Amino acid sequence: MSKNKITKEALEKVLRSNRSKKFREDLKLLFQMFSDYKNKKYTLLSKGTPLILIATLLYILSPIDVIPDSLPFVGGLDDIAVLMYAVHTLSDELKTYKLWLATKDMRTDPALTLINRVEKHIEEKKNQ
Repeated sequence: MSKNKITKEALEKVLRSNRSKKFREDLKLLFQMFSDYKNKKYTLLSKGTPLILIATLLYILSPIDVIPDSLPFVGGLDDIAVLMYAVHTLSDELKTYKLWLATKDMRTDPALTLINRVEKHIEEKKNQ
Protein backbone atom coordinates (compact mmCIF):
# COMPACT_ATOMS: atom_id res chain seq x y z
CA MET A 1 0.00 0.00 0.00
CA SER A 2 1.40 3.40 -0.95
CA LYS A 3 2.01 6.21 1.54
CA ASN A 4 -0.56 8.44 -0.19
CA LYS A 5 -3.26 5.77 0.08
CA ILE A 6 -2.49 5.17 3.77
CA THR A 7 -2.54 8.92 4.45
CA LYS A 8 -5.81 9.33 2.55
CA GLU A 9 -7.47 6.47 4.44
CA ALA A 10 -6.26 7.81 7.80
CA LEU A 11 -7.55 11.28 6.97
CA GLU A 12 -10.94 9.91 5.91
CA LYS A 13 -11.18 7.92 9.15
CA VAL A 14 -10.38 11.01 11.23
CA LEU A 15 -12.92 13.10 9.31
CA ARG A 16 -15.64 10.51 9.94
CA SER A 17 -15.02 10.42 13.69
CA ASN A 18 -17.56 11.90 16.12
CA ARG A 19 -15.00 14.34 17.50
CA SER A 20 -14.25 15.63 14.04
CA LYS A 21 -17.97 16.05 13.27
CA LYS A 22 -18.52 18.00 16.49
CA PHE A 23 -15.48 20.18 15.77
CA ARG A 24 -16.73 20.96 12.26
CA GLU A 25 -20.22 21.76 13.62
CA ASP A 26 -18.76 24.05 16.30
CA LEU A 27 -16.50 25.71 13.76
CA LYS A 28 -19.44 26.37 11.44
CA LEU A 29 -21.44 27.72 14.38
CA LEU A 30 -18.53 29.96 15.38
CA PHE A 31 -18.46 31.61 11.96
CA GLN A 32 -22.26 31.89 11.95
CA MET A 33 -22.10 33.57 15.37
CA PHE A 34 -19.49 36.03 14.12
CA SER A 35 -21.56 36.76 11.03
CA ASP A 36 -24.67 37.43 13.14
CA TYR A 37 -22.57 39.66 15.42
CA LYS A 38 -21.12 41.55 12.47
CA ASN A 39 -24.62 42.05 11.03
CA LYS A 40 -25.83 43.28 14.46
CA LYS A 41 -28.32 40.43 14.85
CA TYR A 42 -26.47 38.93 17.82
CA THR A 43 -25.15 41.30 20.46
CA LEU A 44 -24.30 39.05 23.41
CA LEU A 45 -20.60 38.47 22.67
CA SER A 46 -18.13 39.26 25.40
CA LYS A 47 -15.61 41.97 24.54
CA GLY A 48 -12.67 39.65 23.81
CA THR A 49 -14.53 37.25 21.54
CA PRO A 50 -14.43 39.31 18.32
CA LEU A 51 -10.71 39.82 18.89
CA ILE A 52 -10.12 36.07 19.18
CA LEU A 53 -12.19 35.42 16.07
CA ILE A 54 -10.42 38.09 14.01
CA ALA A 55 -6.97 36.95 15.18
CA THR A 56 -7.86 33.36 14.27
CA LEU A 57 -9.01 34.37 10.80
CA LEU A 58 -5.93 36.54 10.24
CA TYR A 59 -3.60 33.71 11.23
CA ILE A 60 -5.31 31.19 8.99
CA LEU A 61 -5.45 33.53 6.00
CA SER A 62 -1.92 34.88 6.51
CA PRO A 63 0.81 33.41 4.33
CA ILE A 64 3.12 33.54 7.36
CA ASP A 65 2.78 30.37 9.45
CA VAL A 66 4.70 28.65 12.21
CA ILE A 67 4.62 25.51 10.04
CA PRO A 68 4.71 26.40 6.32
CA ASP A 69 1.65 25.16 4.43
CA SER A 70 3.91 23.84 1.69
CA LEU A 71 5.20 21.02 3.92
CA PRO A 72 3.38 17.80 3.09
CA PHE A 73 1.28 16.18 5.83
CA VAL A 74 2.07 18.78 8.52
CA GLY A 75 1.60 22.09 6.68
CA GLY A 76 -1.91 22.71 7.97
CA LEU A 77 -1.39 21.48 11.53
CA ASP A 78 -0.74 24.93 12.96
CA ASP A 79 -3.91 26.28 11.31
CA ILE A 80 -5.92 23.37 12.74
CA ALA A 81 -4.38 23.97 16.17
CA VAL A 82 -5.35 27.65 16.07
CA LEU A 83 -8.91 26.75 15.05
CA MET A 84 -9.13 24.15 17.82
CA TYR A 85 -7.87 26.70 20.34
CA ALA A 86 -10.49 29.24 19.21
CA VAL A 87 -13.33 26.70 19.39
CA HIS A 88 -12.19 25.50 22.81
CA THR A 89 -11.69 29.01 24.19
CA LEU A 90 -15.07 30.17 22.94
CA SER A 91 -17.05 27.07 23.91
CA ASP A 92 -19.09 28.98 26.53
CA GLU A 93 -19.84 31.69 23.96
CA LEU A 94 -21.01 28.97 21.57
CA LYS A 95 -23.34 27.54 24.22
CA THR A 96 -24.89 30.97 24.74
CA TYR A 97 -25.22 31.45 20.99
CA LYS A 98 -26.89 28.03 20.61
CA LEU A 99 -29.39 29.00 23.30
CA TRP A 100 -29.97 32.34 21.57
CA LEU A 101 -30.63 30.52 18.27
CA ALA A 102 -32.94 28.01 19.94
CA THR A 103 -35.03 30.74 21.56
CA LYS A 104 -35.03 33.12 18.61
CA ASP A 105 -38.65 32.41 17.70
CA MET A 106 -39.77 32.69 21.31
CA ARG A 107 -38.54 36.26 21.56
CA THR A 108 -41.05 37.40 18.94
CA ASP A 109 -43.88 35.31 20.30
CA PRO A 110 -46.92 37.24 21.64
CA ALA A 111 -46.80 35.17 24.83
CA LEU A 112 -43.36 36.54 25.57
CA THR A 113 -44.66 40.06 25.12
CA LEU A 114 -47.38 39.30 27.64
CA ILE A 115 -44.88 37.80 30.09
CA ASN A 116 -42.69 40.92 29.77
CA ARG A 117 -45.69 43.15 30.47
CA VAL A 118 -46.59 41.11 33.56
CA GLU A 119 -42.99 41.20 34.82
CA LYS A 120 -42.85 44.96 34.26
CA HIS A 121 -46.14 45.41 36.14
CA ILE A 122 -44.86 43.32 39.06
CA GLU A 123 -41.63 45.34 39.15
CA GLU A 124 -43.59 48.62 39.17
CA LYS A 125 -45.72 47.37 42.07
CA LYS A 126 -42.59 46.50 44.05
CA ASN A 127 -41.17 49.97 43.50
CA GLN A 128 -44.31 51.78 44.73
